[in-house]
Amino acid sequence: MENRLQNIDWIEKYLNRGLTPDETAWLEMRLESDAELRALYQERLKLIEGIRLAHLQNKLTYLKNLDEALQRDQKRHRLFSVHWKTAAVAAGMIGLITASILIFRQPDAVELYTTYFEPYPNLFEPIVRGQQGEDPRALAFAAYSAGDYSEARIQFHKLLVIKKEADVLLLLGNANLILGHDGEAENNFLTILKEFSELHSQAKWYLAMCYLKRGELEKAKIVLKELERPDASYSEKSADLLNQIQ
Repeated sequence: MENRLQNIDWIEKYLNRGLTPDETAWLEMRLESDAELRALYQERLKLIEGIRLAHLQNKLTYLKNLDEALQRDQKRHRLFSVHWKTAAVAAGMIGLITASILIFRQPDAVELYTTYFEPYPNLFEPIVRGQQGEDPRALAFAAYSAGDYSEARIQFHKLLVIKKEADVLLLLGNANLILGHDGEAENNFLTILKEFSELHSQAKWYLAMCYLKRGELEKAKIVLKELERPDASYSEKSADLLNQIQ
């Protein structure tokens, strides 16, 4: 019970932007690996959005009733112009609050990241039992395949010192995202796009994931629109995700 209350406290501070950058990265890393904490986060997020939505809907109902009352008063009083202006203001407020309700109904960027992000699988280096201890490249890819992203990150950095490769950068970027090193992950994916002619669709998808995780929706939309082409990988996923963002 005490751990649940502590987790709720951390999540509420996170949603209110009350954590330091290091604390934020730590919590986001826990959300990736702890299904129970992630479920608690979704629960608190829906609760907060429900409270906000109910508050706005109450205001909307009040303003609609006010508008109807003013319309009736227009027929009974001579001060038509005054009531008309008041009704116009109320109608404007109704439109504003309605827009706010729609905004609150939009999925949260971090929530979308949690839903859509899946680590890119190791399709580059087959894992052969007994070879990892001899081959640094096999050791790095084996750690990644086993979900040991901290060790994989260390080994991938060693490989990049020897030779910069697109497949290493792609998996390193994924490991960095999982571990909370979002800025480094962004650089990994951008390097693929700038310096290599391969894995561009994959790099763009995970670059969009990086922007979503940081709440940078406009940047994410720009990258996702580049993947909407029918011939591009991730085209269906990108179109679906864009529909939820826009």
